[in-house]
Amino acid sequence: MALGAKRYFTGKPCKHGHVVPRTVRAHCTECLKGWRPADDAERNRKWREANPDRVKENNRRNYEKNAEAYRAYARQWKRDNPTAYREWCRANPDILAAVRYRRKVRVAEHPPISAQDIADIRAMQGNRCAECRRKVKLTIDHIIPVSKGGTGDRRNIQLLCGSCNSSKKDADPLVFSRRKGRLL
Repeated sequence: MALGAKRYFTGKPCKHGHVVPRTVRAHCTECLKGWRPADDAERNRKWREANPDRVKENNRRNYEKNAEAYRAYARQWKRDNPTAYREWCRANPDILAAVRYRRKVRVAEHPPISAQDIADIRAMQGNRCAECRRKVKLTIDHIIPVSKGGTGDRRNIQLLCGSCNSSKKDADPLVFSRRKGRLL
């Protein structure tokens, strides 16, 4: 490489038995003859499909090593593409809610719920507020507030409209229902 050469010869066979020159990146020139980038892409795609757990682990490890760079890239992309980001937010409300909730829970040191959990809760509630049953934009609410010993577990989560969530605040569910006139 330092001399500017593109190939060199060692006289040793490659792993496939070819005794031919190698590229400066140590690839056998004979092995490279049948190689095409499309073959590599297809092989990589099949490997990723066959090994989803390893892909997830590799992605997580890579993110941990470069977390600040990923966050900086995401911040910059949001600034550069505000319209696309708003469209993505509108198209993925459950993912966005889960991300916001995970941050809130991380601060409160409770286990997070996933976007799938939120989607399931939304489906169970018929995409309506758990209190007033209006079909409006919903927010995540702890049935038993964290301040009163509630957890971040899926069973303690409901979706309320903004107005019901604001009026409930950190009230106990029974107190809130009585205040609304639902219980005596």
